[in-house]
Amino acid sequence: IDAKPVIATPRDTESPEEAHYRVIVDQTHPHFTENQPVVIVCKSVAVSEQLATYFRDYFQQQGLDNHRIQLYNGNQGDTTEAREAEVVQRAAEAGSITITTPLLDRGTDFKTEHHKGLCVVDTFVSNEREHGQIIGRAGRQGQAGCSLWVISERTFSGHRVPTPKS
Repeated sequence: IDAKPVIATPRDTESPEEAHYRVIVDQTHPHFTENQPVVIVCKSVAVSEQLATYFRDYFQQQGLDNHRIQLYNGNQGDTTEAREAEVVQRAAEAGSITITTPLLDRGTDFKTEHHKGLCVVDTFVSNEREHGQIIGRAGRQGQAGCSLWVISERTFSGHRVPTPKS
């Protein structure tokens, strides 16, 4: 799995954050319209909550079922193993969109029946190890899958972007 970053550049009337969220939606649109499960990993609880709101608003504007969107970032107070197992199971279902933090990436196996597997989106710049763990959720154990890496222009300009290893 090789994820090259897509840089979210603001349009004239957009904030950097709005541009980032718009490009995440744009990049994941082909996946969720084909009912491929999508897991989006955000750097923080605050960003995950803002992105979930952006997705719900977008789905409502487009007349799509926003019940497919789930948010799991540890802020809901229920981080038990049973709750996490429920979230992981739902995240693997066709058409689901799960917005989370790194809380749900390392060592998590999403077993999906979708023929294209799981689509995992990394939305921030971290170290190479963490980035590898995030995108490594897709295509585990020989399963199909894909990964996307969507970062804001502001973030990109201020960091050395790690190169994924093959």
